[in-house]
Amino acid sequence: MLGATGTRQFSPRRNPWPPMGRRRLAHQRQQRRTAARRRKVQRAIEAMKASRGKSEAFAGTTAEQTPSGEPEEPGSSWEIARRTSGGQAGEAGPSWGIPGKQYSSERSPEVVTRQGQEAALEEAIYSILRRAAAWVYSQPSVIADDEAVKALANVLGPYETFKVRLTSPVGAERQFMRGRVLGAGGVGVVVECWDTTSGALYACKIPLVKPLPGRLTPERVTWGLGKAREEETAISSLLGPTLTPEVLRDAYGLFVPWFAGSIVEISGAPYHNYLLPSAHSRPFYNLVVGFWPAAAGLIDVVSTSFIPLEVTLFIVRQIVRTVAALHSLGVVHGDIKVDNFLVGHNGGIYLGDFGTVTPVAGPQRFRPPGTVVYLDPQSAAETLEAGPSGGARASIPRDTWALGLTVYLLLCHRMPFEIDETGSRETTLRSIIEEARRQKTLSFDACLLPEDHAAAPDLHAIINHMLARKPGARTPPHDLVRQFPFLNLPLVAWAENYNVLFTDSSLLPAQEEGWFRQKVHRGRTV
Repeated sequence: MLGATGTRQFSPRRNPWPPMGRRRLAHQRQQRRTAARRRKVQRAIEAMKASRGKSEAFAGTTAEQTPSGEPEEPGSSWEIARRTSGGQAGEAGPSWGIPGKQYSSERSPEVVTRQGQEAALEEAIYSILRRAAAWVYSQPSVIADDEAVKALANVLGPYETFKVRLTSPVGAERQFMRGRVLGAGGVGVVVECWDTTSGALYACKIPLVKPLPGRLTPERVTWGLGKAREEETAISSLLGPTLTPEVLRDAYGLFVPWFAGSIVEISGAPYHNYLLPSAHSRPFYNLVVGFWPAAAGLIDVVSTSFIPLEVTLFIVRQIVRTVAALHSLGVVHGDIKVDNFLVGHNGGIYLGDFGTVTPVAGPQRFRPPGTVVYLDPQSAAETLEAGPSGGARASIPRDTWALGLTVYLLLCHRMPFEIDETGSRETTLRSIIEEARRQKTLSFDACLLPEDHAAAPDLHAIINHMLARKPGARTPPHDLVRQFPFLNLPLVAWAENYNVLFTDSSLLPAQEEGWFRQKVHRGRTV
């Protein structure tokens, strides 16, 4: 398990239980934790009732009223937050609250009470996401048979050590031990790696050589390695050294590289080649890019667990605010999709994969599109006109369109437009352009959010603003955050205003495993 410092102790011991046994045991452990948590909450409620007079005198409100003086309904967000925060301002909440979170009694009672409610409600939401992500993290990898994964295992297997000479930031050599595979795709393989000196756990990405016509000459390999290093660390180069990876993660919700370097030693033997030998059709670069480890991808969390609608609404709110924060730094992502959002071990929602990041200011560059199905009609037309090796302009309107598709996908579990994803790249691009010409009105009939839900008007308007056909008519995320209360209200006020309640129910695996992925991401390697 990860400690408070984010480190993980490596243990070579294997779990003796078979896969189904592990799932059964994990479910039983989750039931016991849920029962224990409910007992703690019940004890907190009883303690609050016993000291109600003291709590009322301190907070300046009755137990039946919110700090604004309005009557409190049973089961409301105010009532849940007051119960879970321990019932008294200025004191720490139950043991399952935020560790070390204290509120000074020197502040006004109203401010202290409000802060306690915010922290308790935030913890209630994050605990649900933590449990779902932890379940996904505990499952055996489903990509162990991938060709690239097998090829990497032949040269750098599990539990083998390798030494990296850092180039970003520039520093001494560091030795790591390889763990299990976390992900694989067309750009590379991501594995767990432990720093053998500090014991810190990272997610290490080893990129594949991009397919190029002709033979891989030493000059082309050197050029390709430089381009790969530039792309992987582009976000750090654009933002400069002031915004450290810790600041970008905690304040902006961005997963950026913590280090990058070249492999110079494998299992004690020096290694000086730019490529890692591979039986795969494409070899690996000897480049390693390290990230702070996430618990699971957002797509895996929502596709393998029954996520309550209230948590889905919180996820939508967070991803729009995260993209708005990224644009406020003067850069555009260029490849926004549900696959690039991650859930941390703390339950937070983060945005990653900045290989296509581009500055907003200055000349717009043509870049190869990230994922074709998320392109807006204008970018699809540009890419189609540029030919097989062409790209499209990275821009805020393009990011806004992709974000609108992502939000609709999370709420409705399908794409808003009938796009042909089964054919070639050119077929998909033409399908996007044809759908835009039809000018169809967005339908929310099959979505999880009922029409009479308090959040429905805001969310429908937000999606329509992001999926406007003309780029100039799209409202960028930072303007949406300013305009809509759904995105800018404080957490407790947001939960009250939109009737969002968070219960302490246990999360179970989806009965139809992978249903979300099968319906939306056909043919995707996971």
